[in-house]
Amino acid sequence: MTSVNGYVPRLLRGSALKVTNQVAQALVAFFLTPFVIRSLGDQRYGLWTLLCGFIGYYGLLDMGLSASVVRHLSGSLGARNRQACDEYFVSALALYSGIGLLALAISMLLGFSSGMLGFSAEDARTFRWVVFILGTNAALHFPVVVFDSVIVAELRYDVSNMVSLLSLLLRTGLTVVVLLHGGQLISLSLVALLAQLPAYAFRVFYGLSLLPGLRLHWLGLAQSRIRELASFSAYVFLGQLANQLRFHLDYVVITFSIGLIAVTHYKIASMLILHANMLVRAFSGVTGPLFSRLDGADERSSIEEVFMLSTRVSVALSTFVCFGFVVWGKRFIGMWMGPSYLDAYPCLLVLAVGTWIMMCQGPSINLLVGVSHHRFPAFLNLGEGVANLAISLLLVRPLGIVGVALGTCIPMTVCKLIIQPAYTAHVLNLSYAGLLLRMGRTLLSAGGSLVLPLLLSLLWVRPNMAFLLGQGLLCLVLYTAGLWLLELSAAEKKWFLGYMRAVVGPFARKRMPLLWQVLRQSD
Repeated sequence: MTSVNGYVPRLLRGSALKVTNQVAQALVAFFLTPFVIRSLGDQRYGLWTLLCGFIGYYGLLDMGLSASVVRHLSGSLGARNRQACDEYFVSALALYSGIGLLALAISMLLGFSSGMLGFSAEDARTFRWVVFILGTNAALHFPVVVFDSVIVAELRYDVSNMVSLLSLLLRTGLTVVVLLHGGQLISLSLVALLAQLPAYAFRVFYGLSLLPGLRLHWLGLAQSRIRELASFSAYVFLGQLANQLRFHLDYVVITFSIGLIAVTHYKIASMLILHANMLVRAFSGVTGPLFSRLDGADERSSIEEVFMLSTRVSVALSTFVCFGFVVWGKRFIGMWMGPSYLDAYPCLLVLAVGTWIMMCQGPSINLLVGVSHHRFPAFLNLGEGVANLAISLLLVRPLGIVGVALGTCIPMTVCKLIIQPAYTAHVLNLSYAGLLLRMGRTLLSAGGSLVLPLLLSLLWVRPNMAFLLGQGLLCLVLYTAGLWLLELSAAEKKWFLGYMRAVVGPFARKRMPLLWQVLRQSD
């Protein structure tokens, strides 16, 4: 894995900042969501959730191109083919510029049709203006995707996530100011647009700086490159369509079967699940472009090693996160949102089961897309999405929002636990049982490491949010210590401590002598 070692510092920096970004998003959601709901009310917040869901469908206009652009740019960089890299870039920019104009046209059409959707006159006006503003934001976003793809292909996740973090802070500050001054949904949509403009400008500037000598002219357009991008993206698009069915249609089903207020209650559970999934992916999701680079350099053994390591990380992290949902979820929701929102806890439990299995299998999606084996999971996810919608429609009437959660969990469990790992093992030339056995070893280590946190959580309970968060951090420390003892090999411990000495050493020698002595004695 010598060739991978050169990328390790860059990936670790990117992963650390990505985790910081996700933690910041979770903290913002923690503090801001109750404030926003109380400022808008359940009805208006439900409408805001539905509106954001509508705009979320604009992601389908991407048609899988973003993954295709990153895949081909990464492969070209790995093969040191600069001409191909430039041709992919210019071709992608032309395609995305057209998509941006299409998004703007759809926003205009959808906005002027708002009166036909059955809303009241006031809600129709709000819908129209929010769609116009957020649609403009989406239209600007699409061309910027190409520049961001260059940043990701160069494995500069640190830069990308730093920009996202600053944009999040700007949006949060503006949101608080607007709501304190009585702003409503139209004002919130303007905040979303204005907070993104500086980030767009920086991504364009930095993306261009990573491709010195690039000339932005249409002579770089190549029909063969466009066909390659489109061919790859067609199957990624199926996966994106499946994700819309799996995660975004739930709100539509609930809106028209139960009502907007129920959307707000379901959003509490799904928001927690979303942040958990993004947090786990922040640790293991940086490997996608790396798989493409290794594939371009024809280093198959390194691909398998990176995959197994990232899978172990995903299993360990997702197990602790879902443990937290089960043990602390009910108390957290009650203290965070209030007793009237506790009906979100059963949904959280159901969603946590399927999401835990999905997060464990996250690296396999990075692998399959990274090495161009993305057709099978695309059709698999599409089938899962259709089953999700069908089961949700079947169960929403008798079981309410829990039925919708079951509609998500049941097909996700079947696909991610049985079918997807079997196909991944086939791609890696491993046995299905052997792959599950390797994951099972990490799961056993994780289970053993959860014994002390479980006892601590059951025997030491206080109805206080600060206490609950402190208990969670203490349990995380105990869990990490258990994994250090049970999961990591002697060679892995030695590598990690050596890396920490190299990175932290200069700072620790001056500011933290005790930590420095520990690192020195670790040999």
